[in-house]
Amino acid sequence: MEPRMFADVSEVDELVAILAEAGPVSSVLDLGDGGHAQPLVAAGYEVVAAGPEETPARTFDVALMLGLVVGRQRSDEALRDRLRAAHRALRPGGLLLFDILDGSAVLRHAPSGQFTPDVDGNIRVVRCVRGTVDVDEGIYRVAAQVWRLDSARVLDRVEESHAIRFFLPRELELILDTGGFRLLDTAPAGELGRLGWARRR
Repeated sequence: MEPRMFADVSEVDELVAILAEAGPVSSVLDLGDGGHAQPLVAAGYEVVAAGPEETPARTFDVALMLGLVVGRQRSDEALRDRLRAAHRALRPGGLLLFDILDGSAVLRHAPSGQFTPDVDGNIRVVRCVRGTVDVDEGIYRVAAQVWRLDSARVLDRVEESHAIRFFLPRELELILDTGGFRLLDTAPAGELGRLGWARRR
């Protein structure tokens, strides 16, 4: 129900291209949602997943903070703590890859509502997503309802809500700097997102 950051088929190819450009990379620490571990292992990388409270006993070439981990942090301090943990886990000069909601895109194009019917065999799936932008807090709030229906009744109904912080370019640079990283570049990732990569200082 959340904003898609990038297409399923191309996201791993894009990550692998960035890793190839970064120089020799063999070890990857996944500090994100874990959804990229298997595809990167299949691409030949050693991938270790770690939760937010875990401290790896070694350093890595690359740390991933995908799945909107950066924007899910509720406070600046929580975000700095996550960035410092990534910094400690990376070798000097290591690479941090992350995805964010692009503040410019959110402020210009954030969808306020979307209704999507779909059919899965004999089951109809109806999604209703409502988004609101809190400009003062820099938050994009997404509320979603999903109904699964057969021809006669509602089979189940699920509600979800997410509050995800968005970032403007200068703010992103400053936050990364406080965590010990130098922003190298970002690239569009879906309608509202950006994929970014930064070098550990």
